[in-house]
Amino acid sequence: MSEHFTPLDINKVKNTQNVINSILLGMLILMTFVLAVFLFVLIRKKVAQPPVRTATTPLISPSPVPTAIPTLVPTPVATASPTLAATVSATFTPALTATPVISSASAR
Repeated sequence: MSEHFTPLDINKVKNTQNVINSILLGMLILMTFVLAVFLFVLIRKKVAQPPVRTATTPLISPSPVPTAIPTLVPTPVATASPTLAATVSATFTPALTATPVISSASAR
């Protein structure tokens, strides 16, 4: 293990002044501070503003909509009598029933 050990010369590292890293770190700290102040001012300004009320349009139209009018139409229905004659003929008696038909007032 001691064969691959490279000792650091601390005096050489201490004497080297890395100016570029110091300048960049200072700029980063300054920009962070300016951004924090800027956002603080904007948020305070937005909170102090009164809320803006916008006019909303109704989704339902105020005009009346025609509705469907149900009507009754007679429908003929045939019924068979339960008795059969000797000639196997059934008598049918037609009857009228009311079938509801929906017609729209706007239909042509």
